[in-house]
Amino acid sequence: MHLGAAEAANLPASDEIGQAVEEAMRVADAHVRDEQFAEAEQLYLAVLQLLPAQADANRQLGLLALRAGNAHASLPFFATALEVRPDQAASWLDYIEALLLAGKQALAQQILALGRQHGLDNIWADQLQRKIDGVEVVSTIATEKPVNDTSDEEQKLERLIALFGQGRYAEVEQEARLITRKQPRHGYGWKLLGATLLQQRRAREALPCMQKAARYFPGDPSVQHNLAVILQELGNMSAAETACRNAMAMEPGYLLAHSNLLLMQNYHARATKAKRFADALRFGKAASSKASTPFTHWSCSAQPRRLRIGMVSGDLSNHPVGHFLEALLGQLDPQRVELIAYPTVVHVDTVTARLVPYFAAWRPIAGMDDYSAAKLIENDGVHMLLDLAGHTGNNGLPVFAWRPAPVQISWLGYFATTGMQEMDYLLADTYVAPFTETEHFVEKIWRMPDSYLCFTEPRFQVDVTALPALENGYVTFACLNNLTKMNDAVVAAWSRILHAVPQSRLFLKTKQLDDAAVRARTAARFASHGIEVQRLRMEGTGTRQQMLESYQQADIVLDPFPYPGGTTSMEALWMGVPIVTRRGSDFLSHLGESILHNAGLPNWIASDDADYVAKACQFARNLEALSALRQRLRQQVLASPLYDAARFARHFEEALWGMWHEKMATLALKGAQ
Repeated sequence: MHLGAAEAANLPASDEIGQAVEEAMRVADAHVRDEQFAEAEQLYLAVLQLLPAQADANRQLGLLALRAGNAHASLPFFATALEVRPDQAASWLDYIEALLLAGKQALAQQILALGRQHGLDNIWADQLQRKIDGVEVVSTIATEKPVNDTSDEEQKLERLIALFGQGRYAEVEQEARLITRKQPRHGYGWKLLGATLLQQRRAREALPCMQKAARYFPGDPSVQHNLAVILQELGNMSAAETACRNAMAMEPGYLLAHSNLLLMQNYHARATKAKRFADALRFGKAASSKASTPFTHWSCSAQPRRLRIGMVSGDLSNHPVGHFLEALLGQLDPQRVELIAYPTVVHVDTVTARLVPYFAAWRPIAGMDDYSAAKLIENDGVHMLLDLAGHTGNNGLPVFAWRPAPVQISWLGYFATTGMQEMDYLLADTYVAPFTETEHFVEKIWRMPDSYLCFTEPRFQVDVTALPALENGYVTFACLNNLTKMNDAVVAAWSRILHAVPQSRLFLKTKQLDDAAVRARTAARFASHGIEVQRLRMEGTGTRQQMLESYQQADIVLDPFPYPGGTTSMEALWMGVPIVTRRGSDFLSHLGESILHNAGLPNWIASDDADYVAKACQFARNLEALSALRQRLRQQVLASPLYDAARFARHFEEALWGMWHEKMATLALKGAQ
């Protein structure tokens, strides 16, 4: 007798099998959270050996297949999960999404229609319908089609672009290599190869490919911008800025390149505040010029009982924005605020899954043109629209130029002015935005009572250990920040500290150090200051838990400047490791001050370079005090505004309502004039 999946799933299993499956699923889910996907896949497959129709294991294997860029392989897993659990919306949505990615549009339409008959009626289903209808188009860094191609060649490139959009980078790489071997002067082939290598975090291999693309496509602004991204990834910031400016010169309205230029300028002190502000204003003017008829009237209620808050971000995931957002969302009062998410990218992970339930609607705007996205937001009756990206990657700033909400706010993802007159407020605190430093913002500064940030406590069981120096016999300074923050002034200051503290070591851990050439160049930079390579410990990236565990081997964290740590600082303090930071002169460079003031460590803030070196040496010499601080620091910061999500949520709600009432009063006054 043949049993269907649903019947098989309900067969009684022995206690031993049930316990084995439960334990395997628990461990496999933990592997997914830790991004150990190969280990997770093995366990989920083992579960299916015991229970072939186990719905959760099938779904997770489908998601892992999609993550690997193999939509076809995901289909049988999602189909089984749907057969077992047709009453769950996620079962339908997963299968339909996978069918679309696999190019089975007609079948996706049939399944969606069948799902509608079974009660599938939500915003996610509407989004999938738009994809099926062709409203949403995948947008990537390599989608511009070359001109003057033959039809066969164009069809081949369109297929590669589609594969690129599905994240099937290995396949694109293989075919792009064939193209460039057969046609060494095929500029678009080199561009596509460079782009797919970059997406696979192989920036060093991508560089010569994109350089060749620039040679054969000398007037292509997107090639110049891709080149800038690669150079930035490799730490060559001056050359990256030049490539960005080249792209902007070729296409003055190239907002993506303009945003990236503004972001890069924050890594060093060469660009003055006035210069960065002027560049930001130029971006704002260019963005405004593209919004021909911005909204002046809105469909949202003028006297709401609760505020409908839209959040635009490409980082609602395992990203600093996601980590700062999660605890807050769980503490907001749904009677006072209602949340709608507008993700700018189609990417989900375990953090996304935890964030989704806090939103009344999840409405991706990825692939939509700016006006269509703005119209969607305005139709949703949003009172206040929050930008959570600024000029960082995948931002949605051009949408704000259409003013889809009466109140628009920049918060969390950036650390300077957006340059956009349409952005009403910037949420800050008195440390990052002192009252004496408001001249370089177009937004009105709204200051929170304590910190403008609140972090989510990590979900890992990672203990605070004893001070490593007590066992090692020497002090280990550490920095786990992006290596591009380690400019020449930072290297010079850290070298002075290492010279002044005998036998001390410097522990650097970040993704760029996976590259042997970057490690060699880093060692050479310190060698020029007389620091032997033996005093440097350099490691590449790891899982988030491994990054947290790295702090168990550090005694003191050294904050880079003028671009200090954010997430890394919050995590270091949670791990009991104090931070020496340097006082800054603008929003971004004040970030370390805000964190340490709110953590109760104001004496760890240095006034200048000399004081920075002196404080690091002073704290390193008193191991007894350093050890005592380490043992109490986690509880100290958990009780502080940096981690007190309930307290922060009340302040956040008050700030939103305060901005709403102020802006409404301003609009009423203008209307009366």
